[in-house]
Amino acid sequence: MFQPFGPIAHVEYMWHTNGPRRGEPRGFAFVEYLRREDAEKAIAAMNNKVVMGRALIVSFASERVRLA
Repeated sequence: MFQPFGPIAHVEYMWHTNGPRRGEPRGFAFVEYLRREDAEKAIAAMNNKVVMGRALIVSFASERVRLA
């Protein structure tokens, strides 16, 4: 989904590590691009895009995002 915006350096999926949901996805991931411009393109195109019935929140990891 994020490859069209540029070369990806690293992707890290987040998983529940304990409790009854252990091994299930936490619902977010980190995508690291080689170039900042590519990350900016991905944010512009993918933020608020609905995928499988859910709106994506795409931002730089250092930004705080407030959920409505």
